[in-house]
This record gives sequence, structure tokens and C-alpha cells, in this order.
Amino acid sequence: MNELIVEYGETKKRDKNGLLNMYIKKLDDRQVVKVNFKYLNLFKEEQLFNPTNESLDFLYTTFYIYLTDILLPREKTAIDNWSRDIKLKIPVSNPSLWNKNKEILIDALNFLTGDIWEFEFYQLDTDYFKVDSLDFNTLDVEHICLLSGGLDSLIGAINLIKKEKNILFISHFGNKAARQEYQRKIFNALKEKNENIYLSQFHVEPHATLYDINDSNQRARSILFLGFQIFNAINFNLSKVIVPENGLISINLPLNESRSTSNSTKTTHPYFFGKLEEFMNSLGFSIKIDNPYKFYTKGQMLEKCEDKKLMETLLEDTISCSHNAHNTWWARGNNNELNCGYCIPCLIRRASIHCYNSSLDNYRKYGNNLDENELDLDKKTSHKDTDLLALINFLNKKLSKKELERELLLISKVNDSEKIATMLENGYEEIRKFIIEKADDRIKGMIN
Repeated sequence: MNELIVEYGETKKRDKNGLLNMYIKKLDDRQVVKVNFKYLNLFKEEQLFNPTNESLDFLYTTFYIYLTDILLPREKTAIDNWSRDIKLKIPVSNPSLWNKNKEILIDALNFLTGDIWEFEFYQLDTDYFKVDSLDFNTLDVEHICLLSGGLDSLIGAINLIKKEKNILFISHFGNKAARQEYQRKIFNALKEKNENIYLSQFHVEPHATLYDINDSNQRARSILFLGFQIFNAINFNLSKVIVPENGLISINLPLNESRSTSNSTKTTHPYFFGKLEEFMNSLGFSIKIDNPYKFYTKGQMLEKCEDKKLMETLLEDTISCSHNAHNTWWARGNNNELNCGYCIPCLIRRASIHCYNSSLDNYRKYGNNLDENELDLDKKTSHKDTDLLALINFLNKKLSKKELERELLLISKVNDSEKIATMLENGYEEIRKFIIEKADDRIKGMIN
């Protein structure tokens, strides 16, 4: 057993907004790493509310989980290069309650990251948040929604502002795939349509590494933005947070056997959402994590957008790419291209846009086109991931709806499996159509 024990605690020092500074300590060699936490329009800057200790327990714990995931690189800390045995020691204000219900959280995280998690919660001996005086601003918040900077998030936000007001949008920024300036640009365009909306952007990162590299997979990244949404929901006394994501990428069936563990992300999978809801309920919070588009393909989301003109105007400012930070091998990478064009999220993105309006799918806006001159599909020589080959091989299986439902249920138990299987069938057909109509002859010829 390659057990990794990481302790999280407080230094008693506070940042300018009155929040307790965090640190990370790896117990086997006593390494200590400070945590950088930036947030905009929160606490002392806007004085929106006085956060409860219970809400901060949840916020800090989700940050700890995310930080642990990136600080323990799989290739150095997992015996099989994938699954890690991780034990966290975390201070909370009510450790008996957290320890009593921690198995629910463990089930959620084991599913999310493909690791084996263990927790020991102990007594926090100071307040998370302390300032000399507070003069709260009046802010009505009726809805909380993720605004990631992605296309699905944009569509979800556009549809939400059409029918609701007093919406708090939450954005995590920090790398090339989550750029603060693009999130702000999208929000400003939305605010022109609905002035009763607000944006809170935040960023969490370690100041150093525990090893010489960090883990690049970031399987636990959804716990980060969910933690911040739920934290706000607790303090604004709301019973729901919204995470817009198309069903195809949310379910994210493994394309082959090698992707059946943590190589196939489950960041917005309904099983994970359900387990996290169950854990929150065990702590006394009845908060639903709602994905209104879990039965929609990305193409169907585009069709259902209630302000298509605005969506099309902002389309090129959205980022779907999982390779955005690695543009060294892109055929085009010097003209502010935001998406690689060949990873699975990019292929789903391009397919959905092509099905919605093929003229809007401009390959020049991507790092690579589906062209053998731009994609080296030889596994022995390629510097690029071969996501396209895995996807084509999967499509060539031509799984029936019943077979898709079986594959879905092999991963986890979910409600409405037949309805989800129908969505998957439609989503894979969108991709097949796109490859046949837009790829070059060699790539097109790979499709049966």
C-alpha cells in the first residue's frame, strides 16, 4: 500500500480579507506548502455576508481535496500510475459530524478521481473568518450558477438570465483554460441583457510543489467550483446550485479499456453529483446540484439557446479545450486560438457547432483541423494525444441504445438510464456526421 498522508491546517495568520491562511504538510518528510487563495467581490471587498463556520468547513475541505489531487502526481505516487492511496487530516469546526458521515464523501471522491481516499477530521481551534468590523451591502441572490468560460456555461447563463434575475455567477480562473479576462468579458455581455446579475471570481493554487511536478489530470477540479457554489448557497440560504454541462461530456463513457479509470473524467457525472448531495444532506444542508442539460447533446444545447445572436457573438471567446495550455504542437498557435481542435471536448464542440450551423465551424479558429497534414495519427511518432483515434474506434463499434445503456450502467447506477442512452446515441451521431462531412479523406475513411 503506497499510502500518502497529507495534513492540512491553519497558521493563525490571516489575509487582508480576514480569512485564515491555509497550509499543507506532507507528514512523511514534513514538507510544508502555503496556499494562494484569490477571490474577487467577496467578504471584506464587498462585505456580502458574514460566512458561517459550517459553510467555511465545506469550502476549505473542497479546496484541500482539489489541492491534494494536483500536488500528488500519479506517475510518482501511484503504484499503477493511476490509483493513489490518500489520507487527509483536516481541521473542521464539528469533527464528530464529519467523521460520522465521511464514508459518503469517500464514495463520491473514489468515483470522481479513481483513487482510494481516507479522512481524519479534527477540531479547528480558531475562527476561519475574523475582521474588526462589518458593514454589509444589501445583495439579493436568488440563483447561483457556474460561469466557467466554456460554451455550455455560456448557453446555460444566457438561458438563465432570460427568465430569472438576482443571479450570482461563480467563476474559477487561473490557467489558459480558465482565463479571468474571458470570463469577465462574457459576464459583461450578459449584464448588458440583465443588470440584476453578479460575478464572483476566485482562484486557488499551491505556492510550491510537494514533488518536482504537479498532477496534470485534475480529476477533482469540479469539487473546487462546486465547493465555492455550495459555500455561497449556504450563506444565501439557497437550495440549489446550477452547473450547465451537455450530457455527452457529463457522462463521458470510456472510449476504450485504458480510459475506464481516472483517464476518463467524471467531473459532472450525475452519480458524483448525487453522492455529494447526499453528503451535504448528512451535514444538514439540503442543496441540489442541478445540471439542466444532462439529457441534451451539445448540439441540442446550441439549438435550445434563447439568444442565439448573443451566443454566436461570444462563441469564439469560449474555451472547451482540455489541451489549451499545451499548444506547442498546434499547427496554428499564434493567433489567439483558444481550442486545440483535436481533444475530445474540442471534437464534441466542433461537431455541435457544425450540426447547429456548419458555417460557424471555422477550422482556422482551432489549433488543428481534422487533416492528416495537421494531425500525426501515428502513435509511435505523434507528439499529440490520439483522442481522435480512440473516438473513431469507439464510433465504429456502432453501439445500439441498449448497448450504450449497458455501458452506462457498468460505470455506476444512474436514474433515467434509457433517456441518457438516447442522448448518448444522438451525441455520437453528431460527431460521426461532423467527421464524415468535415474531415479530410484519410480520417473520413476511418469511419465505418
